[in-house]
Amino acid sequence: MEINNKNLKKHLKSIFLITIFNIAPFPEKLFADPPVIPKPTTNFGPKEGDVQEAGKYFAETFIPFFTKFFIQISGIIAVVFMIWAGVQFLTSYGNEEKISEAKRAATYSAIGFLVALLSYGIVAILNSIDILPKTK
Repeated sequence: MEINNKNLKKHLKSIFLITIFNIAPFPEKLFADPPVIPKPTTNFGPKEGDVQEAGKYFAETFIPFFTKFFIQISGIIAVVFMIWAGVQFLTSYGNEEKISEAKRAATYSAIGFLVALLSYGIVAILNSIDILPKTK
């Protein structure tokens, strides 16, 4: 379609007429006040003492939870590596190098399991004497 001065005037005239006929029956649309948005009745966001409460909540719930969770995960990983070391030992077929690798893996996984047990015990003791927040 070719745009020339005659076509442009024709289209602008039709747009103007459509606009006039849409607004003419409803003049309040032209002069209406903008809608009023009510203010919220509650204030969102932190109040004056909320920051300290949030830190206290974090220290009482999340830190003990994640401590307990990571200790449990490290214990599970140590047991899995102990089993893997046993499988390596069984499949070494008398190869001294593989036997020594399996023994070393078993030793390190046993040490890891002991560290996980000791850390779990230390956290439980500290929890019982109110140095750390209580775990749930």
